[in-house]
Parts: sequence; structure tokens; C-alpha cells
Amino acid sequence: MQQPDSLPRNIDGYVGDSLYPSSFHADFSPSSLDVMLLHAAIQPPRCGKQSFTMVDIGCGDGLGLIAHAASCPDAHFVGIDAMPGHIERGQRIIAELGLDNIELRCETFSDALSAAPIAADYAAVQGVWSWISPQNQDAMLKLISHSLNPDGIAAIGYNCLPGWTPIASFQKLVGALAEGLTGSPTERFDQAVALTRAASKAGMAVIGEEHFEWLAGLQAQLPADYFAHEYLNGHWQPLWSGEAIATAATHDLHFVGPARPDRLRDDFAFKKAQREQLQATINWGTREIMADMFLNCWFRVDLYSRGPAEQCSETAVKSARLDSFWIVNKPPSEAEYRTQTAAGTIRFDNQSAQAILKRLDNGPASLRQICDSGEAGTAADILNVADALFIAKLITPVNPSAANSSATRFNQWLLDPVRKMPPINAIATQHGPLSAPAGEIAARIGDINFRTRCGLDPDSR
Repeated sequence: MQQPDSLPRNIDGYVGDSLYPSSFHADFSPSSLDVMLLHAAIQPPRCGKQSFTMVDIGCGDGLGLIAHAASCPDAHFVGIDAMPGHIERGQRIIAELGLDNIELRCETFSDALSAAPIAADYAAVQGVWSWISPQNQDAMLKLISHSLNPDGIAAIGYNCLPGWTPIASFQKLVGALAEGLTGSPTERFDQAVALTRAASKAGMAVIGEEHFEWLAGLQAQLPADYFAHEYLNGHWQPLWSGEAIATAATHDLHFVGPARPDRLRDDFAFKKAQREQLQATINWGTREIMADMFLNCWFRVDLYSRGPAEQCSETAVKSARLDSFWIVNKPPSEAEYRTQTAAGTIRFDNQSAQAILKRLDNGPASLRQICDSGEAGTAADILNVADALFIAKLITPVNPSAANSSATRFNQWLLDPVRKMPPINAIATQHGPLSAPAGEIAARIGDINFRTRCGLDPDSR
């Protein structure tokens, strides 16, 4: 694998001389996307099947996608990235794990357009849009449309306004100062931050100590290599959601709705007066700009269909939601039956919530199975409470079980101290990949109660 000092300093303005940290983003999992689609009354592309195709455009080293491939043996995964170092590392990992349902391609977005369409059911594009040049943004959107089936769905994440407004001046100065510095991207970033702090102390109207306190908080949570990729890209520019929606439409990508759980339901996300203003706004793009201003949103994940999406009937939506599978994220004894949202505090300490968590503590199950037990109330009660539990991050949507050994191999590979694998915030299960803090993966996999809740084979440690 190429070392950072042998890599180009940038690739069309994008930081090229270090590798982006390995990462898994649960919001892009098909099981999570399906939940959001059903709330928008859209039939998920895979229609409940275990077989589907997913492409990750700008996949980095693909380790998050590899976690999907290890968990979903009947599905096919394709990752595309322009950095050779990313693809080399990912291909090496795939070979070590012996996976045959995933491929990684080292291609620019423009080059990938000349290949045959992938015919994907899902496309994931995390963070890329707000980091690349206008020309590459256009190629990216063309590639998404080119890669999807006619009824395929894209989930696109990007930095957005107005949330990034207080940081824009900080990023601009740090990025400009780093241009004239030497060293690795992380070293250039750290030096530029130090120079920015000195300039701020000399007296600045727009960058103050609160910016550095905010940065210190992030640095305590995220890998050091992340910050150069976030702040030193030459085309760094957060987007207004309405403009992003309009631009995507020119590529036959039609906005379906937000993909992050905090936007699952308007009555959970917005106060009554805010909902009334949103409901009076007919244009999707304008409505989303207004929503972002209500929430001071700084990052979005949006769902787009290739071509206009067909609406499902209320009956079909209800049935599909009841068939969805879930896991519980912590023991019911540790659960707080309330969560804080921008609209206020949601409380759900009731029979249905308690019964759902109790059942899921014994392993993954569908809401229909819980409903049929007769212990959690009516179907309407269960669906309503499941929404609250999902937003509160007490439960996570997963796939039905897909018996395979590759999930076990992936987890054992993660924990192998000899290989010194890149840290990632995920584990593989027979129900799909799950988020887990990188530093806690060994403890969680070794916890028999955790293994039961997640459906992990008790003998596969």
C-alpha cells in the first residue's frame, strides 16, 4: 500500500496525501433507509428481500461497506473511490476475509460513468458533495443516476447551511494557512489551527475562543486524520438543501425526504407553530431550507429516487412496517423512556414500549412478532412507540437473519492484534452491521447479553 509521503498532495483539490479514517454510518444501511422510506410512503427497492445491490460512491477504504458485505451474504456491494491507497487497503481486507460479494473500483466519478451501469437498488454517498469541485459534483450526480435501477434510492449526506455558518470563517482561514505549510495533512492542519489561534488572540471579530473549545471537543471524539479531510479540501462548501434538491432533480434524482432518524416525524422534530409554517410551504426545497433554519441543521442525509417515486397505500405501509426487524441497543433496565428533540421532550414510558424492549432483549424480532404476542398493545400502539424508541436510539432496524460465517470472520479479524487493523465503529451480525464505538468492540463482542440482543452466534467469539 502506498504511504502518505508517496501520495499526491491533492486530487483536484481534495486532500490526497492521507487516507480517510475507516468509518461506518448507520443512517446509510438499507434497513434504516427502508424505515425512512416507509414513513414517506415509498416502497423500499428490495421489497423485503435479502438480495439487493448497493453502491458506495466515494467509499474511502470501503471498510464500512465490507461490514455490510460480511453481514449480508445474499447482497452485492460495489465501492468506488478515486484514491488508490483507499482501494488497495480495502481490496487487501476483502481478500483476507475471503468475501466474494463485494468489489472496490479505483475510478474518478467521470471515469466510472464510462462503465456499464451497476443497476443498484441503493446508492450511498457520504459527505462527498460538499467537499468536491463543481465539475466533480456534476459527475457525482450523473454517476448516482447512472448507477441506480429505475426504482433505486440514493442516500446523499452533505454539510449544510445554516449550521456551518459559525465555522465557515474558521475553515476558510485554516484552509488558506495550511496551503503554505509542509508535513502530513494532520501536521498541516495542526499548524494552521495554531496560527489561526494566534491571529484570533490578536483580535478577530469572527473567530474566538469558542471555536477552539468546539474543535477540542471534536478532537476528543474523532480520529486525527479526519480533520484534514474535513477542513483542508480546496472546494469545501456547505450547501443549502433547497439548492441541492433542485440540482439533483436535473439529474433525474427526485427528493423523497430526509434520511436521518431525527427527521422521522415532523411532530417529533418541530413545534406546532413550526409545523404549520412548513405545511403552508408547498415547494420541497423551500420547505427544507425553512426546516434547516428551525433546527440550525449542519449535516443532512437526503433520500432521492431515480425518477418520480410511487406512493404506497396506507395498508401496504403499515404491513411493511410491522414486518421490519429490530434490535435493542441496551438492556431495558438501563433505558430511559424519554428523549429530547428540538420540539421538546418525548415521553413513552408505557406498556408497549416496555414490552418491545423486553422482547428484543432476547434477540432481534419483527414488530409483527411482538404484536402477535399480545403483550405490547395494538398494532397502532406498537408502530407509534417504535418510532419514539428509534428516535431515542433505543432500538435499531436490522435485516431478518441471514445465516453465514462471514460475519464471525469479520469480527474476529477486527479483534486480531497481529494485523493491527484500522479502527472502525462497527461489528458484523447475521442481521446486518451495527454501530459500536471502536474502543468498545472487544468488550461488546465478549458480552453474552450483548451477543444475545444482537443475534450473534454465542459460540463464534
